[in-house]
Amino acid sequence: MRGNAHVRFGRRAGETDRPKRRHRAPARPHLANAAIDDVRRRVQQETTGHRGRKDDPLYRIRKLLLVADERLDEDGAARLRAALAAGAPYEEVGCTHLAN
Repeated sequence: MRGNAHVRFGRRAGETDRPKRRHRAPARPHLANAAIDDVRRRVQQETTGHRGRKDDPLYRIRKLLLVADERLDEDGAARLRAALAAGAPYEEVGCTHLAN
């Protein structure tokens, strides 16, 4: 028997009987980012009564919320803590950030 025993005749070129290996993504960070963003938007709407504006604390840190804690420098972490204290009275955004 030859080395091409897995090739079946009568099919398109390149098709084999070998099962295709499927890769599994270890995590889905975009789902966590979407959850953080949804909570941030909802809390901001409830507290300010409008969508994000440049002077709103939660709107200013929307990019910092998507960065992992270990990648934040000291200045970024301080900005994040201060804005969460000022803009999220019930700490929902901070809890969601820590959970992800």
